[in-house]
Amino acid sequence: MNHTYDIFEVLPDGVIWRAAVTGLQEATAALKKFAAESPSEFRLMHLPTNTLIAKLRSNAAHAG
Repeated sequence: MNHTYDIFEVLPDGVIWRAAVTGLQEATAALKKFAAESPSEFRLMHLPTNTLIAKLRSNAAHAG
């Protein structure tokens, strides 16, 4: 069964919803893509069960 997972970005002034993705593999790939593009922390959640599946922050330096 493919569940839908939500991705949130954690910012200094709050949390922003970024995407809903169906399937754990697809959601994990999307989480990694978001983290690679921003220095923020991102969280993957399964909201119906209020479960934190993963959190990720890129270790790469971001030029600005």
